[in-house]
Amino acid sequence: MRKKVALVISSNELSNWSGGFSYYKNLVKIILQIQNLDLIIYTDSKDYISKMGLGNQLNIKELLCLQKNIIFYFRKIINLIFKKDLVLYFILLRDKIDILSHRRLFINQKIKIFGWIPDLQNKVLKIFFDEFSLKKRESYINEEINKSNFIFVSSIQVKKEFKRYYNLKKTILPLRIPSSYSSISKKKLKNFILFPSQFWKHKNHQYIINVSKILKQKKIKVKFIFCGKIDDYRNKNNFQIINNEIKKNKLEDYIQNLGEVSYKKLIKMQSECMAFVNPSFYEGWSTINEEARSLNKYIFLSNIPGHVEQKNYGSIFFDINDPKSLVIQIKKFLKKKTYKKNNLLKKNDLFKKKINNEAIKILSEVYLKNEI
Repeated sequence: MRKKVALVISSNELSNWSGGFSYYKNLVKIILQIQNLDLIIYTDSKDYISKMGLGNQLNIKELLCLQKNIIFYFRKIINLIFKKDLVLYFILLRDKIDILSHRRLFINQKIKIFGWIPDLQNKVLKIFFDEFSLKKRESYINEEINKSNFIFVSSIQVKKEFKRYYNLKKTILPLRIPSSYSSISKKKLKNFILFPSQFWKHKNHQYIINVSKILKQKKIKVKFIFCGKIDDYRNKNNFQIINNEIKKNKLEDYIQNLGEVSYKKLIKMQSECMAFVNPSFYEGWSTINEEARSLNKYIFLSNIPGHVEQKNYGSIFFDINDPKSLVIQIKKFLKKKTYKKNNLLKKNDLFKKKINNEAIKILSEVYLKNEI
């Protein structure tokens, strides 16, 4: 018997989270591989979904209640009064949806609800949240828990964190999603390392600034390029602070901060870079790491649990507490010309296939059989 699964992918909700858009794109590709399943995507903009580049194979429904208009705010009022998203619920009933995935609604007899909590930064990195942001994040997580039958998380690590911080009887399902391969052209490598990440404080751009100071002192020639969305709702000045630090330390020859760039520009830089870098303090399941894997690129990674779980054959780990650790790794990388040796990276296919099959199996069992 065929089942209908719904995703809600809204540009209003994901506008400041490029990693979220990439996650949904790769999730959709996984779901489309499952037989006896019909996927419907509800969105505020069909043009936004078309950026996933999946052609005409998607069943997309544009909803007025997801767009910022009078209906959108009417729906918000209904939500406040009844503590339930009744407008979306009746739309799902109308379309005979069996499962709403990666979104809370409320527990009911008609539709199975699979919530999604990518990570637990609010528990692991409280230092990066002010009191208001922390309460808001806790509220979102509790809503997701209370209004879902099951909860998807992005990695085994996050499931362990749930056990540590929350006393839950509800089922927590690790769902690791690999990135799909990009059809970028092979370009000549240039002498830069790419850090394509939003300018959130926990992403740890300051670490690269500290590394660049040492590289400058030692006269080791390599450049880092930063790019990504610049807004950090927890620290509005973070982007400017980073720029000020680069300027104050005269690191313009070592760091180029581009801010937000076009997708075309990003693809070009991904192709030309010698390697990626991700010095983040915390990750659930990093999009940057998956992009490096899918493009057969080396990636310098902070030695945090999330990165260790997600490691690939191009992973080069460094000590997050010691900038000299990355300097040593970069020096070796340049001296041995490691960036030209990519045969071993093809073994990433094995890991990607394993994670892809694991995701298909999990989703098949919970969507079609309701087996946990």
